[in-house]
Amino acid sequence: MSTIIATTLSNGSVSVPTATVVNGSAKVWVNISGTGTAFIRDSLNTSSLTDLGTGLFQVTFVNAFLAVDFSATVGTQLSVSVQNVTQNLANPSTTTQNANCYENGAPTDPLTCSMGMHGDLA
Repeated sequence: MSTIIATTLSNGSVSVPTATVVNGSAKVWVNISGTGTAFIRDSLNTSSLTDLGTGLFQVTFVNAFLAVDFSATVGTQLSVSVQNVTQNLANPSTTTQNANCYENGAPTDPLTCSMGMHGDLA
């Protein structure tokens, strides 16, 4: 395996420290189609998606996080007339993250569900 060591990256007009790229980039992200048979529309460092029931998903990572204290965010798109939408993240592990989507307090399948995770990989 080859190793490249650099302190900055540049596109010719803008330079950025490599620490910003390594430490500030999402280590996992996923965009899920949640209606019908749920599937991954696009992702990074995601090996699989498990549909745990209506509005409940589990994403499995290719490369594990160092610890479960990574940062995670979730956003959903339901329908045009949706009210009282809630989404939360639950049961994190170093290799999985669950997303739960609700409308008016009841689990509901979103049109799309997007998650992003930041932290140190193992």
